[in-house]
Amino acid sequence: MKFIFIIYFIFKFNSCNQNIDKNYVDIKYKTNYTNILHQTNTIKKNAILGVITKYSWETVSPFFKSLIKSNFKNCDIVIFVRAVSQILINNLKKIGALVYSVPEEYKNISIINGRWKLYADFLRNNRDKYNLIFCADVRDTIFQKDLFNYYENNTNFLGLAIEDGTLNQHHNKRWLINYCGVECFEKIMTERIVCAGSMWGTIDKLIQFSDILWEKLSNNKNTTDQGLVNYLIYYEKIFDDYLVKSDNYGPIMTIALSRGEDIHLDSENNILNLKGEIASVVHQYDRKHDIALKLKKKFCPELFESKEKLQSNSLNNRNNIILFLSIELLTIILLIKSRISLYKLKKK
Repeated sequence: MKFIFIIYFIFKFNSCNQNIDKNYVDIKYKTNYTNILHQTNTIKKNAILGVITKYSWETVSPFFKSLIKSNFKNCDIVIFVRAVSQILINNLKKIGALVYSVPEEYKNISIINGRWKLYADFLRNNRDKYNLIFCADVRDTIFQKDLFNYYENNTNFLGLAIEDGTLNQHHNKRWLINYCGVECFEKIMTERIVCAGSMWGTIDKLIQFSDILWEKLSNNKNTTDQGLVNYLIYYEKIFDDYLVKSDNYGPIMTIALSRGEDIHLDSENNILNLKGEIASVVHQYDRKHDIALKLKKKFCPELFESKEKLQSNSLNNRNNIILFLSIELLTIILLIKSRISLYKLKKK
């Protein structure tokens, strides 16, 4: 009977954890967010493109929750997925995202490189539907304002996000040397880093750039898109007459290499660019632990409520098990003592 009682407590402890995990995604998610799709009657829409592979909904939810709260108008969210849960797919569909599975033919291709082929094909097939496009890293990007408002009067351009660092930074240096060699690298090593994780512009320029990028990536599997983007921009000077850049004074901030003292938040935990304005997009926010914590609490408070509840339930169940085992141990000790006393009485 005692053994069965112990098993019951262990089962109850485990099942409690499983229930919390299972129901996690529904906590506060059923709030009636305004769907950002199809909000105006403009002829052409804008689109945000991204890829998710092997990430959970919890990991990428700041991207989508912040995007919804940023009130983008007349904008499609287009997401390509591979090796993700049905929970994540269902949640993407709830907010009206257009979800596409990465084709089987890409199974042996790095999705970081292969995404440019996916983007080019999708945009080419929808050339008459869209105007401005933003290609974003999903895991570490948050939105604070409608980016497209900033560029709605620009025509025929390719947008580049500039980081606080030069190509001599060790990762970028390695990627470039792997692709074009030391001599080429030394000619451009002092240029500011262009981040491949945030690229935007008019649809035709994005298609052209993605096509070139994919062609070169598919012919050189030892490089990454980041190294190649910088090679094309600075060495081949591709699209030089069409480039629009945003460093951390502009609407898109890229902060992994930024100094802590250069990153400022207002009273509502909006990240401000170096002009003191609320940035439209913040990329690489998770590289700054304190900032990441504030942004996640702002956009996804349920992440923390769920964890706190889980920890509280786990603690309570552990305490119950410890109490039960302590009572059992005390019972055994008392039983042994009584047997010893009985034995001594019989011996007398």
